[in-house]
Amino acid sequence: MIVSNTIKEISRDWETQYRNWATPDAAVELLRVFQEGRALSPDSTNLLRQFMTETDTGARRLKAGLPKEVFLAHKTGTGGTKDGITGATNDFGIITAPDGRHIAIAVFVSDSSADGPTREKVIADIAKAVWEKWSGEPAVQDVSKGKTDSYKLCLTHTLSRSVFLNNPTPPGLTANG
Repeated sequence: MIVSNTIKEISRDWETQYRNWATPDAAVELLRVFQEGRALSPDSTNLLRQFMTETDTGARRLKAGLPKEVFLAHKTGTGGTKDGITGATNDFGIITAPDGRHIAIAVFVSDSSADGPTREKVIADIAKAVWEKWSGEPAVQDVSKGKTDSYKLCLTHTLSRSVFLNNPTPPGLTANG
């Protein structure tokens, strides 16, 4: 994972966004360290989790694929668009189930020609499939079934990772902001 430029710098030059990158595996590991309280002080962890839970961004991404009764602390990211290609449409976060279990998930769509709603639908559908897997509900067999060619192509530009964080929230930290 490398973050070396500001949003302002990235917006000035298309190629700059590619010098700032992460993999879904690295994002999920960062979420694990955050959830375990090893990244920041307890007060800072709680504040950041509150910001990530109360954010208005990404309502049609991970959050759209999850039941209303779960909490999601997440961070979205969207790259620039040039010649019909959007560099990145991402969302990663920690799902807190009603029973207190946590799931870390990261879904990254890169270099996609699909429109914004299609890219966001792909992210939501993957979140839904992950939730169904981890919650014990029937898993979605094929999220692309009955979808447009643009949706199917978008899937070919998508990487995701999820892990069950089999640990309680550490003392001094809040689970859902």
